[in-house]
Amino acid sequence: MEYVKSNIKNLEKSDPDSEDTSNKSLMEKLILRGSPRDASIMAVDAMAAGIDTTSLTTAYVLRNLAANPDKQKKLQEEIDHFVPNKQHLTVEALNQLKYLKACVKESMRIYPTVQGTSRTLDKDIVLSGFRIPANTLITLNYNVSSTQEMYFKDASKFIPERWLKSSQKSKPPKNPLLSCLLASDPECASVGG
Repeated sequence: MEYVKSNIKNLEKSDPDSEDTSNKSLMEKLILRGSPRDASIMAVDAMAAGIDTTSLTTAYVLRNLAANPDKQKKLQEEIDHFVPNKQHLTVEALNQLKYLKACVKESMRIYPTVQGTSRTLDKDIVLSGFRIPANTLITLNYNVSSTQEMYFKDASKFIPERWLKSSQKSKPPKNPLLSCLLASDPECASVGG
């Protein structure tokens, strides 16, 4: 609630006649619409969702590393290289931890923290030879699609190397929807509208 109150105070200091909201946060836009209660609920929901998904993802990464000591050793070597002598982790060092990112992506592939993505079609499409009319809700179920052999070789195995550009081992498919599952494709923002 303090965050919302802080935003309200900042908005009170700004020019009330300014109609440009392009540089305002979602929280500020909700407050400006006269919905401080909605803004508070949204802040709590976002915080809870972030904590829940982050903790679940972390638990699966740790589980997969514990079950694959060779991968754990490789990650430890990478961390020791970029964060020597137990120094504090910096943004620069974190950006160098490619194998860590690959371990997180691979854990998210095997154990997705969300069920999937849904979109309502704005126009008729043909998908795998089937015509799907506009206004139909379609869903990509990550639990199914991310563990299919047709999309991922050795799909049941924890292979972080499949996410490394330098590795030719078990590359992920060039399927934009599956790539978006883990935001591994820069074109992801254009998929699904």
